[in-house]
Amino acid sequence: MVFQIEKRHSQRMLPHYNMGTRSVPLRKETNYSADDQRLLKELKGQGAINSKSILLKKITKLMTENPDAFANLKIRELSHGESIRNFLSVEENRMLVRNILIWRFSEIPTTVTSATTPVTDDPLVLSTLKWAGIRVIETMEREIRQIDDLLSSSRISPANRKKLEAYRLALINAATEFSRQSSTPFEPLREEQLLKKEIIQSGYMGMLVEIGAGTEIARSVFSDGGTSRYISSTASLYNQADRDRFLEQATNYPSVSSDMALALAKKAMGNAAKTKKDGAVFGLALTGATQTDRTRKGQDHFYLALCGTGKPDVIIHGVYQNQERQNQQIATGRFGLASLHQFLTREPFSIENIKAATSGLISIDQIFVETDSTFDHICRNIRLVQTGLSDLVLFSSNGLVQDIPSMTREKKEIFLYKGSFNPPTTGHIEVLEKALNLSGQAEVLSLPEISTTIVSKGEATLENMAHRISMFNLLGYPVLVTNQTRFFSLAELLRTKSQGKLTFLCGMDTLVRIMEPAYYADLHGKAFEAIERLFKDNTSLWVADRFDKTRGWCTVRQFLNSAESGPLRGYVTGSIKRLKVRVASASSEEREKIGRGEEPSHISATVREYIKTHSLYS
Repeated sequence: MVFQIEKRHSQRMLPHYNMGTRSVPLRKETNYSADDQRLLKELKGQGAINSKSILLKKITKLMTENPDAFANLKIRELSHGESIRNFLSVEENRMLVRNILIWRFSEIPTTVTSATTPVTDDPLVLSTLKWAGIRVIETMEREIRQIDDLLSSSRISPANRKKLEAYRLALINAATEFSRQSSTPFEPLREEQLLKKEIIQSGYMGMLVEIGAGTEIARSVFSDGGTSRYISSTASLYNQADRDRFLEQATNYPSVSSDMALALAKKAMGNAAKTKKDGAVFGLALTGATQTDRTRKGQDHFYLALCGTGKPDVIIHGVYQNQERQNQQIATGRFGLASLHQFLTREPFSIENIKAATSGLISIDQIFVETDSTFDHICRNIRLVQTGLSDLVLFSSNGLVQDIPSMTREKKEIFLYKGSFNPPTTGHIEVLEKALNLSGQAEVLSLPEISTTIVSKGEATLENMAHRISMFNLLGYPVLVTNQTRFFSLAELLRTKSQGKLTFLCGMDTLVRIMEPAYYADLHGKAFEAIERLFKDNTSLWVADRFDKTRGWCTVRQFLNSAESGPLRGYVTGSIKRLKVRVASASSEEREKIGRGEEPSHISATVREYIKTHSLYS
């Protein structure tokens, strides 16, 4: 059932009731079912909707007298471009309709969701909130949980994921305001109050500092009483002179950087110690670049740094998934509060415990904990991908995580070698080096990629992945870790992170898998769709020869001219090139040799020593 508002030639706003595929004016009687007649009885007699009062009274009547019927209604603004903002010009009444729209909508007009939500004393609004509050909050909580379930699925397209995330944030924002207006408990609000209570109980006193992320983190902290028991002061430092005065020294750190965030957090902790002579203190600093109309290098990300008495320093890098500035700031505030709670009250610090605070609106692609060894640091950041906090994590050649934009910003081309590399062989390294030599460019990044999930084998173990990354690091290579199992989805993900040309490297065995239709059963266009999406935007594939025990050496030309390439024969030959490297041995063969106690023949001395030291594959 859909209750629509449509603009007719008479310029009067008439309620319409959607009977499946046709829209019928309510004034016109027709052959409705018994259930439809009961609903029409609730609406009958209202006439044309030409004022906000009638609309709100209609909403109030349905919500209170026939909640079951109202639960099946949707209110839509379909009046030839006329927005709810124009139709409901009174601010407080727009707030009410905005909340109800968000409650029932899957499509939310931007003019409604971005509207400011003021506090109101309008009797009609307050009475409606009071009557409908409990049902509205329960419905919103249920829909938020359903969205969370959908977001946990790996089969959602990036476009649909963004829509769901925006809808989820709108629901949370509306439910939070609804809760405050109607004194109806809302779960996230209850969670925030519980976090603050435990922070107070921790006995810590501290200072908050922010740059560029808005004051939402302070608002999250100060929205309830008792804040003075754990916050000594806050500071917003939006220009270099203020930052230098605060730090009591001149700095050349970028305003949005891990160095700046950590320096501010340490200074904030020191200032808190001056206020609280005895006892534990903390410093929290958040430096961010939210959405703006100005042109600048890098935006939609932030660094959060935490320092505390008896605690290891923690630095987190987050990327905003929602493009609205206000939503980014609200998400940052909630995440900052949850991170502070985790930092002060839980041992050891675990980003996974505050996943819910990201609200699907922030991805975390980097976390640094001062006491971690390099191996522990690698494991901790792999978990970001395994738990869905990030789609990808990039490890530099020293094992530390680096954000993608800073590594790829100046690169004209990225060579991505997708594989398991368990372990890396001399053949793998030869492929990476050959590609670099053939490119003839200095601005090229040659990068192995490892997925947390292997299609045929399930999820890889954390320690095994960390060892493979460490072995590549010993050879001087950075490593990309993603949650993508298929080439086309990996290409689409990377196109959102870098403007550089993308070239995939692989062996013949991998090319055979790319062409295998069974991998694309869920796609409407099957393998043809996958291949088309892979080679979009001038993406290339360079393929190394691979030795097969039954067929001998096989080249890309031989494969594409064979019946084995199936219906895709010749379809992408212009995008696929031969990389004149012969990979003589697979990782599995080298593992088997080690397992039998034999000396591997295609593994470098450096990697062999690492395998021996850590007793791998034996």
